[in-house]
Amino acid sequence: MTLLERVIPETLRFRPALLTGGYRETPPEGIDVDSVFLSGGVNLFVPMQQIQADSRYWDRAAEFPPGRWAES
Repeated sequence: MTLLERVIPETLRFRPALLTGGYRETPPEGIDVDSVFLSGGVNLFVPMQQIQADSRYWDRAAEFPPGRWAES
């Protein structure tokens, strides 16, 4: 069971059930995203699969290491 509990979230990270998070609108006051200011009321597209495979957010993003989900 322990391995399965690690494989499932890593599978969902590697291949998310939803490839896109859909569209979102920035708050009226605007928002900073990765050091870029976006004005209020801007429609954004959230690419979930790209975020889940981005090496800025995940160590060894292109690999499939279920051990990353082991509790410390």
